[in-house]
Amino acid sequence: HVNLELVNTKKYHDKFEGLAKNKAVSESMYKEAMEILKSRNNTLYEEIVALDARTGKKLVKNTSMVNKKYHTCGFSSDETEFLNGRKSPFEVLHNHPNSSYPSRDDIKKLFDREWQSGSTISCHNGTVYRIEKLKPMENIDILIEKTYNKNKSKLMGYTDAVIEEETSKDVIETLQKSKHLNFLVR
Repeated sequence: HVNLELVNTKKYHDKFEGLAKNKAVSESMYKEAMEILKSRNNTLYEEIVALDARTGKKLVKNTSMVNKKYHTCGFSSDETEFLNGRKSPFEVLHNHPNSSYPSRDDIKKLFDREWQSGSTISCHNGTVYRIEKLKPMENIDILIEKTYNKNKSKLMGYTDAVIEEETSKDVIETLQKSKHLNFLVR
């Protein structure tokens, strides 16, 4: 469940300070994170929201996977078309009920969506992860797949969750070194 003792404090609010380039966007991310965490408390479901990267205005909120599939969220094809059709930067925020690292899919979607500038993950334990795209990355699929296969061999016998987290950590580290990505943990 959500760590409400932490989430309902100024300390948690401060984790969103300066997270985005614009104060209004950071504040909007905080408000949306609070809504999502309250509605997903004591569940394994995720919600996702897209915010205008300049104003913080809510563009799309998708809760379609709630009560259908654990640990999954995303935008419909119509929502994706709307977001890309705006030709203006947007931010994505979603929750991770298991308080896990950004997933391979979180990283892939950040680079697949041309106009998405960042992804913030609000975890149920109070951790906030932020991945920010600094420049486009060609062949993100290849980097992720190679890294996953390497870790799957190296970590044989470990759980899928361990392999996934190590893969995400390695991909993020590679993208940081190549200056494609900025990564924050708060």
